[in-house]
Amino acid sequence: MRSSADVEPSAVFSNTTTYGSTSLKLLYHPLCPFSRKVYMYAIELGLEELVDLKQVVVAPTHYKGWSDNVPDVAVFNPLAKIPVLAVGSGDGIFDSSVICEFLGNIAAKRQEAETGTALDVVKDMTYWRLRAMEACAGGMLDAEILVVYEQKVRQEKGVLFQEWVDGQRAKITRGFDRLEAEAKRGTLTILKSPQKAEIPEVAVAAALGFFDIRKVEWRQGRTCLEKWFNEFSKRKSFTTTRPNIDWKNGKTVEESFKL
Repeated sequence: MRSSADVEPSAVFSNTTTYGSTSLKLLYHPLCPFSRKVYMYAIELGLEELVDLKQVVVAPTHYKGWSDNVPDVAVFNPLAKIPVLAVGSGDGIFDSSVICEFLGNIAAKRQEAETGTALDVVKDMTYWRLRAMEACAGGMLDAEILVVYEQKVRQEKGVLFQEWVDGQRAKITRGFDRLEAEAKRGTLTILKSPQKAEIPEVAVAAALGFFDIRKVEWRQGRTCLEKWFNEFSKRKSFTTTRPNIDWKNGKTVEESFKL
């Protein structure tokens, strides 16, 4: 099997001109903010029709109802973490940032094929600030997901380490402050239709949406970030990927997981 780094968007579509017959399967869970980030970006790029969705559950330790699909996911990602984009007959692309860049390359190839003009991104300081915000949002989510496991699995076993939880939450608070500073600076800008969101903006929105699900208070004293999020949360990519929505048919479903 080739590594994910060897997979090129052009190879994915080498046998088709319709962009629709090659398999791209997203292994995801609707409550996973990294999964949401990827599918939100696919929607922003207009690529959602190319992506077949397969909902799975994974966890780092055996926990009935949470870790059932670890063997299935591990076929495509040896870390058994989601999201994973399964391409063709066995290649797996991960993590969420790499998947998003891969989808961006597909969109660029599509534009090149349809118009003869490829995307040309100028990497100025704003670009690097956005990439830093993407990393910040991802790190905040990593910390909060570790808190979820600590409070769910370890607390039930009587081994919760509150000081460790507090340390993770301190990272998260500093992250909120950084995002507020970037919103105030104008790095995070309110998008107007038909502007498409970039990966870092989608990452921040997915993170803030997850913290709302977790009932983590972040709005107080962060008015610029709150204003930005209020506008972003009206976008189709955000509203159609809510955890209580079936991403395939758009119908409201009962949430089976409580975080």
